[in-house]
Amino acid sequence: MIRSEQFDDIYFSAQDGLAETRHVFLEGNDLFSRFAAVSPGQRFTVFETGFGTGLNFLSAWTAFEESGAQGFLDFVSVEKYPLLPGQIFSALGGWSSAFGGRLEALVAQYPMRIPGFHPVQVSDRVRLLLLIGDVGEVLSDFSCPNGVDAWFLDGFAPAKNPEMWTPDLFQAMARLSAPDACFATFTAAGEVRRGLEGAGFSVRKVPGYGRKREMLTGRLSGSPGKRCAVPRSVAVIGGGVSGSACVRALAQAGIRADLFERYTPEDYQKAAFLFEHLYASFNPRISAQRDTGAQFYGSAFALARRIYGALPESEARVCGTLMFANTDDKAKRFSSMCAHWSWPEAHARIVDAGEASEIAGVPVSSSCLYLPDAGHMAAYRYVAATAQMAGRISFGTPVREIVPVEDGNAGWLVEGERYDAVILSAGASISGIPQAAWLPVHAVRGQAAVVPAHERSAPLRCNLSYGGYILPAHNGMQIVGSTFQKWLDDPGLREDDHHDVFATLAENVPDLAFDPLPDLSGGTGFRCAAQDRFPIAGALCDIESWRRSVADARDRPNLYLSTAHGSHGLVSTLLCAEHIADLMTGRAACLPGSVAKALRSDRFPERLARKGKDML
Repeated sequence: MIRSEQFDDIYFSAQDGLAETRHVFLEGNDLFSRFAAVSPGQRFTVFETGFGTGLNFLSAWTAFEESGAQGFLDFVSVEKYPLLPGQIFSALGGWSSAFGGRLEALVAQYPMRIPGFHPVQVSDRVRLLLLIGDVGEVLSDFSCPNGVDAWFLDGFAPAKNPEMWTPDLFQAMARLSAPDACFATFTAAGEVRRGLEGAGFSVRKVPGYGRKREMLTGRLSGSPGKRCAVPRSVAVIGGGVSGSACVRALAQAGIRADLFERYTPEDYQKAAFLFEHLYASFNPRISAQRDTGAQFYGSAFALARRIYGALPESEARVCGTLMFANTDDKAKRFSSMCAHWSWPEAHARIVDAGEASEIAGVPVSSSCLYLPDAGHMAAYRYVAATAQMAGRISFGTPVREIVPVEDGNAGWLVEGERYDAVILSAGASISGIPQAAWLPVHAVRGQAAVVPAHERSAPLRCNLSYGGYILPAHNGMQIVGSTFQKWLDDPGLREDDHHDVFATLAENVPDLAFDPLPDLSGGTGFRCAAQDRFPIAGALCDIESWRRSVADARDRPNLYLSTAHGSHGLVSTLLCAEHIADLMTGRAACLPGSVAKALRSDRFPERLARKGKDML
């Protein structure tokens, strides 16, 4: 029987944990019949306090799919002390057959055990949103526009875990509940009953499971609410990493989007050699403090790690990244990150030069931040594979204008075709679209070398990041990068940049220096970055309303964007796409409210307004 070290309590009944879960949470919330009534396109949301072993989630997931439900299940669960995947499998392995392969699927997709919001699409119609953190802090920054339909109040007995069972919890439940939401809990403690009643729930005692004589169930009465109107047709402008991520996230949310891409298939064929050998690294952007940026990039990195690892086309290799602490600023930032981000050492730690050399397989002269979950993948193949999830792809279509529908409905015309909603995800070129022309974004040129690997690089086992980067060899080829040139718009390969890339490598990793310098070969790309070097995602602000009056400021109806992902786009685009899908469907938000606000486009005019300056 698995037991919590923090609370000195068992996770489920020693008599029969699965039977207990079915009695308390599924029958207590009448979910067998409620699941069966979920119609096509409808979403049913469960919120659980205390993920534990995942027993309640697996039971609900199984019941939902076996009920004949036609819609979607969004299961949200908070956990402050997440177990290891092996502990979960060990605790629940005896019921594996009852879950029909779902236990194995959960363990395979279990997120990194780092604080943050972690969306996990476990099947076509079921999403787990695991919120790792303190329940009080999480609920204060959590939103669910369509409301929570059923609550599982778990998380150890009130006497063992009094910090969870508070009036703040019960008030948050009332605030987040859908009309006629229900709850069930194994406890019948008087303070819990009074707290729920004080929040507006009707509460009744019913027979408990096993030795527990009583438990509590109840409802929050209310008139039917208005659910989010889900768009039936969506256009995604831009078919790169950001656009393909949006297509993927929408498809998993039940929305098939059309994709518009300015390049033709022939354009891609012209770069066939480069795409055949070009791999890109994925790792989080590191900051000293756990601010909104750190929260975003932590969750985004964990999501990227799972998605790329599960998609064969991405050819992901989770080999780890060593980030050189080769300046005082980096050393301080990496040390502070390890102190403040609350990541277990299994996911991030400082290593000295000796250990770094053992990890890398080549001599390293600097201490490093080691991220064992980082890696690299075939970005082009990933984009090509996920783009196929679109309803239709229009290649060679550079969209320069979108026109609002004038019949009173919030829609848009794209290339003469009407759509309920549009997502702008074409990098810096979205500035050519009038509604987005005001955004303070710019392109940053990067040149990387793709050259035959030399024999001294063969032992290299992980990515090295030192101000430039080098990746382990693939098929006899090596990638060394990269320049960062905001001021340059030359798409061609430049000899000076080629020399600079290899000079930086030789300076930081002398044993991997190329001598003689290989012939000029590689590629250039233009990343989009914002004024404040943070992505822009969500609804697009109507800047004209800001210019008229701050009090009148609003968003463009059904117009979204995902851009300015900079050099960490392989990480940030995926979570931003999930965020936009949340906004469109009204499902439980995969981002804390403070992080979603930091991503919004209206942050720029807000800053100017605070300084008393004119609007953009």
